[in-house]
Amino acid sequence: HRRDQGASAAGAPVARGGGAGVVKADEGNPVVVLLKEIGLQAYAPALLQTGFDDLETLLALEDADMKDLGIPPYHAVRLRKRLHDLQRGSGPGSAAADSPLEEEDLEPDPGHPVVAFLADAGLGHYAKVLLRSGFDDMESLLLVEDADLKELRGARGHAV
Repeated sequence: HRRDQGASAAGAPVARGGGAGVVKADEGNPVVVLLKEIGLQAYAPALLQTGFDDLETLLALEDADMKDLGIPPYHAVRLRKRLHDLQRGSGPGSAAADSPLEEEDLEPDPGHPVVAFLADAGLGHYAKVLLRSGFDDMESLLLVEDADLKELRGARGHAV
């Protein structure tokens, strides 16, 4: 489902930047900015090159597109969540996102459903890495695959 055919999955024309060849990841491009916010800037060149070069087009990104671009499932979940937040009008710039502490500095909230579930299953030590990787609600946690756990350095034999 690459966008180089000139239309999105919804049939809308795709805005394409520059000419053929490798697309340079413009630091000011809203897609690049969004990807940097969630630590996925490594995918910017591939997304830009295949026509996902503005936020409107990026919002039309499908799971098959992410798979075709080599975005692993655990990063796809993080990107999907950020795009969902963008559509709802939350995320960076909202009151909740203006915390002076970095996300990595915070300990997971024991009352968070994912943290509580993992703690009950004896897997509480995975909470921080799973939350940081985008598995921050029970729905996304159900999407965790063996490959995700392997990438996230989960111990062999542990399943969520």
